[in-house]
Amino acid sequence: MEEAAPATQAGSPGSSENATISGQEAEKMAGWIKEDVASGKMTPESAKGVFDQLGTPEADRQPDTRSPELKLIDKDFPVERDGTKYIMPYEPTPTPETQAFEQLARTWLHQADFPRELGNSVIKIVADTVKRTEKLTPAQLQTLGEYQYTLLEKVYGDAIDAKLQSANKMIQALEKTTPGLNRLLRTQGIGDNALLVTQLVSAAERYWARRKS
Repeated sequence: MEEAAPATQAGSPGSSENATISGQEAEKMAGWIKEDVASGKMTPESAKGVFDQLGTPEADRQPDTRSPELKLIDKDFPVERDGTKYIMPYEPTPTPETQAFEQLARTWLHQADFPRELGNSVIKIVADTVKRTEKLTPAQLQTLGEYQYTLLEKVYGDAIDAKLQSANKMIQALEKTTPGLNRLLRTQGIGDNALLVTQLVSAAERYWARRKS
């Protein structure tokens, strides 16, 4: 009588469970490989062969060299990759002026790495500020700006100058690629709004943290 072949055990090299790796498992394994490459435990050449077997996309093969601080920033404040996702308050019938603002806002919020929710909050602050200040005289705008500055002093204390300088440095960097941001912030007290300034200060901290890594 012919002896029956032994059944393949689960997890053995010939089993179907081992032959098929789920997308989640492949992603986890790719993460381990990237860590090994970053720590020098595996060469890039060896890693490539494993990545090929796992079907890891080229964009996902680079080791994660972010600092713990930056990983936390990216987790809590994910960058909005698509500037069209920011919600504008003027739709569905924008004027030429609001269309120009929309293009400017979408571009610089995207370049400043604003998460979608925070970007939408900034847009709302700008729109509300314009409504509240559209009938104010230059003298009234100056008085309002001085009052807004006192609010910022209460928030930042002795660190206010450094905070504002960091935010302004980011704004000037964005101005080079998105001309018009300076003009926008000088319009109708927009750049004096304490709520907006605090958003810009926080954004600048994340902006520079990402670019020094």
